[in-house]
Amino acid sequence: MGFWNRFTKNQDPLLKVLLERYRLNLLSIPRENASVGDLYVQEGNSQYVSTPGSITNFLEPRFEVPSIKTGETMAGVSGTTSKDASGKVGIDFLEGFLNTLGPAGIGTKVRGGYESSSKNKITFTFENATRDYVDPGLLGSKLVDHTLMKRHALIAKRRKYYLVTAVARSSGISITTEGNSKQVMDLDAQVMNLANVSGDISIQKNQTGSITFKGQKNLVFGVELYELEYILNNGGQGGKFQMNTQQKALVARGEDPVPLFGPDNDVTITFSDR
Repeated sequence: MGFWNRFTKNQDPLLKVLLERYRLNLLSIPRENASVGDLYVQEGNSQYVSTPGSITNFLEPRFEVPSIKTGETMAGVSGTTSKDASGKVGIDFLEGFLNTLGPAGIGTKVRGGYESSSKNKITFTFENATRDYVDPGLLGSKLVDHTLMKRHALIAKRRKYYLVTAVARSSGISITTEGNSKQVMDLDAQVMNLANVSGDISIQKNQTGSITFKGQKNLVFGVELYELEYILNNGGQGGKFQMNTQQKALVARGEDPVPLFGPDNDVTITFSDR
């Protein structure tokens, strides 16, 4: 289950920044190991895509990803709060984020606390969001003298290739919930007690009533994608790469039971580390 529905974009300030300013494809379960230079393969018009592999393993002659710039502050994202999300959708996202951020299944334990309450609204704010990226123009110029490996097992006619040129990261997330005031206090107390579960994650409550979870991992919660197309010259001898910009979030799924991209009405991608 993804977090945001693309039809709520104009009503959600955080989603609007992520989609319109940064053109991110959002991950429903953030990943620690997503990287600039990841390549996804999609079978024609199929709704299925492969798990990611480095573009360096798909091209010949040997290709190196240009220098990656890291740690750019995403000022418009940090501190911007999402619109209210339904309890289940919001809790799905929170569980996935926290389970990746910290050990001992802390996200599942937090989820249990929220599901036992009568809360039906939840909002999110990413903490200290940063962006790692490569200059698309430089990347495009580096592709000039390369081609797709002809004998590569994942390369075939009618397949599509999606290249990650930037990733958005955060090491923490703040949440605010609504409900009966006593239930809010009881639930917040349960959640705060989880701070002792592991030293890898901290839990703090601020004066506005939101709870912030911070960990030592810097998780990727969104990626910028270009469709990478190889166009043959007339006669089929030689050709060139073309990087096509994406006008909307990619919709696809991975091999069951592991979904990679969200359903049709969703803007999130669900990746699974293997």
